[in-house]
Amino acid sequence: MDPKKEILMSGGLTNSYVSSQTARVLGYAKCLFVVENRGGGSGIGYVVDATPNLDNSVSPWVNIYSSTVLLSGNTSALKLEMPWDAVRIRAKNLADDRSATITVWGNRDPR
Repeated sequence: MDPKKEILMSGGLTNSYVSSQTARVLGYAKCLFVVENRGGGSGIGYVVDATPNLDNSVSPWVNIYSSTVLLSGNTSALKLEMPWDAVRIRAKNLADDRSATITVWGNRDPR
């Protein structure tokens, strides 16, 4: 399995949760996810969900990090160590009268 890096989400946010692309993580020894609030004057809220089996439609999504607030211009990094099959990051803008822009990266390494 080769190392993998990708942008899972990029762009503006609404005031309700929007999900990133799903990132498969099972089989990777090291996983790093970076969430950046690129600005626009508003904080964002984000949560990280994981599933034990992405291929099974009845397999649950479990919230593993919740209600995290990231202020404008800040970045947060998450190292994932549990053997989940896949993760997704859901984010939303926190202020009705402002906008926020987000980028979420996922880097995975089999070593």
